[in-house]
Amino acid sequence: MGKSKSTVTLTDDQRSFLEGLIHSGKSSASLIRHACILLHADKPDTEVAEIVRCHPQSVFNIRKAFVTQGLDATLHRKLRDAPPIP
Repeated sequence: MGKSKSTVTLTDDQRSFLEGLIHSGKSSASLIRHACILLHADKPDTEVAEIVRCHPQSVFNIRKAFVTQGLDATLHRKLRDAPPIP
């Protein structure tokens, strides 16, 4: 898969926020994984996937979400518009 087309550039504030999430240990596993992926954004998708132990497609999707939707949408799941119908 190689280098992703979505180029992630983190500001210093974003980088320190993500590092704080990882080092505090109080966040969910998925939130920490997404933060790790964004912090390793300067590496190719396959290398990041090996570091974080996930599929390269997940790395691609998280990068794409960050570029198109921003940091908050990348870290937190989208809420449903309507409740499920039984």
